[in-house]
Amino acid sequence: MDWRMSFGMFFLMLGVAQCIPVNMASLLNHFSPFSPATFSMIENVAKMKVHWGYSKWNISQRITCESCKFGFATLQTLLKLHIPPEKIGQIIENICVDLEIQPRVVCRGILQEFRAETFYVLQNVPYSPAEICNFITGSQCAADPPGTQWSVQLPDIPKPPSQDIRPPPPDAPKLRVLHLSDLHFDMFYQEGTNAECGDPLCCRRENGPPVGKPAGHWGDSRNCDSPVRLMENMFNHISKTEQVDYILWTGDLPPHDVWNQTKQMQLIILKMTTKYLRTFFPKTPVFPALGNHESVPVDSFPPRYINDSNSIKWLYDALATTWNQWLPAESLKTVASGGFYRVDVFPGLRIISLNTNYCNNMNWWLLVNMTDPDNELQWLISELQDAENRGIKVHLIGHIPPGSGDCMRTWSRNFYKIVTRYEDTIRGQFYGHEHFDSLHLYYDPDDGHPTSVSYLGPSVTPYQGFNPGYRIYTIDGNYEESEWVPLDHETFVANLTEANESGTPPKWYREYSAKEAFGLEQLLPSDWDRLMDELETDDAKFQKFWQYYWKSEDVSVRKSCGTACRKFVLCVVKTRNHNCVKAH
Repeated sequence: MDWRMSFGMFFLMLGVAQCIPVNMASLLNHFSPFSPATFSMIENVAKMKVHWGYSKWNISQRITCESCKFGFATLQTLLKLHIPPEKIGQIIENICVDLEIQPRVVCRGILQEFRAETFYVLQNVPYSPAEICNFITGSQCAADPPGTQWSVQLPDIPKPPSQDIRPPPPDAPKLRVLHLSDLHFDMFYQEGTNAECGDPLCCRRENGPPVGKPAGHWGDSRNCDSPVRLMENMFNHISKTEQVDYILWTGDLPPHDVWNQTKQMQLIILKMTTKYLRTFFPKTPVFPALGNHESVPVDSFPPRYINDSNSIKWLYDALATTWNQWLPAESLKTVASGGFYRVDVFPGLRIISLNTNYCNNMNWWLLVNMTDPDNELQWLISELQDAENRGIKVHLIGHIPPGSGDCMRTWSRNFYKIVTRYEDTIRGQFYGHEHFDSLHLYYDPDDGHPTSVSYLGPSVTPYQGFNPGYRIYTIDGNYEESEWVPLDHETFVANLTEANESGTPPKWYREYSAKEAFGLEQLLPSDWDRLMDELETDDAKFQKFWQYYWKSEDVSVRKSCGTACRKFVLCVVKTRNHNCVKAH
């Protein structure tokens, strides 16, 4: 989300280049104890700002790269000068406050969260500022760092011919599968507080009284996460209206208070949300995936050989303990070592849960090791090959969708390679993270035919402009000749504005069925491909797609989408890469 990049840029002093204050002298004074070269860099970037005339809210790609490289060069220079980390931290905190990037409490908190990790990484990687920025921004700041040039090894076994997927017989059994994602549960949400406080997360007692409209009783779609009562209301509604066969739970449990998080509180939230699922769905299997918000600091997932105070073992051990009620012992071994696992759900169906934080370009630990971190993709290949050998079909689940702007390009490229090879085995992909309701398509690089669909589930949290939502998939069921493909999906939402204004509990309703809304015969990759072609020219159908993309949020909140926006949105769906921004 936008706040994550803002924090990363602030912490690396990117704000120096992006929004030099009117009183430049006060900013430059922070660097006066250091070398004239450092002072000169800041002055030159300030001149660059005046020359190009960019602003805090309208930054060209070139300026973003230049400011990023400046920030890293400055930070590396200070470290080489053996400036104490505490002193560097104070400088950055003052810059953050002077540039009005965030209030001091947030600036200070982010520094405390990220300082140890950032300094460790920068002191232990050989990359130049340009190479580091190319990794973080996903832009062409420089040639890709050497560590990004790696490829997974596929087995020397020919790809079997693709088989036509048969529609199920009318009386064939079907599965109902609940998909929950991005709960962002905030136990400190406070009705009546300020929902536009200027912090990354609002609607808490410390945010004070509202300036305008106060935070609502059932939640708020401004800078606020899911309150307890909204979570309980949703779980109660689903448990009373649905008979689900299993639940996909694709991560991001904690709220967005990323400047003020502790390991203890993250584990409390993990246990509380798990307890909710056990209470409302006591006999329903749950298959979780790990989100980027579960760590402390956020996005921080070091490789397993980092075993000092930066180790992620505390989280993986807790996941293995908490998830043991749903997963067999064999699955928990890889949860404890890498945060991923596989489980055979029915005869003929396997779920593989990926730790997509190993592709997250905000995970700075990837600068230490970018080459298939913890061998996850090579492990995935072995699991898919085993499934192919046994005639088992596979559903992939995870948090960050491979190919998104938050996923490292090389990791995504290798993942596409795997999906292409095992297209007849992979029958569905299910992710979250984006908060929108959308999907991604995969295509064979040789002949261009669509090979796979990844479904991006809607967020439960209303954070930054959404109604809360969840999804139910209808899947070809457990019988001998099942294809195990999604047959339809239905998204359910609640209108928070209506609930808050009426003083009555939220009314969860079926927003749409994919088959009904878009006239799809099936939900195969080829069906979605044809629909995307239609959306390029059918404005009415695209506007319907756009409404559902935003989970039918109020028109006053939902952004309009004209010709250029439509090209960009459909480009992302069909190509899942970083070039869409540049092209459109």
